Amino acid sequence: MAREDLHFRLRLPEALKKRIEAAAERKRRSMTAEIVAALEEVYPEGLGIGEFIEKYVTPIAQTKTPEEREALVAAANKASASLNSPWRVRTVEVGGELAAETYLEDEPNRPVIKVQDLVFTRATK
Repeated sequence: MAREDLHFRLRLPEALKKRIEAAAERKRRSMTAEIVAALEEVYPEGLGIGEFIEKYVTPIAQTKTPEEREALVAAANKASASLNSPWRVRTVEVGGELAAETYLEDEPNRPVIKVQDLVFTRATK
């Protein structure tokens, strides 16, 4: 851990402290490193919008069937939620064509980006 990392006191039940010590010893690392590793596993860093679009939204825009598109939408939203990312995607109709639309989980009525045939356009309200 770097010296500029946040420092604070933490109260732990004695039994939990002993389990952490044992796990840290087995893995040959400090208790702090063991606690950080456990927290990182439970609270992973979320996806940024660029990575979300590249990894999940672009393939949706490239699909040919509604069934394939809906399966990818469901998979993208599930993956995003599991990574603690706020980004979500849905399909919308734009000029008679289906497009993938991203939005923030907490603001579903405010689209951010629409992807249609790999042409990115800024969403308008």
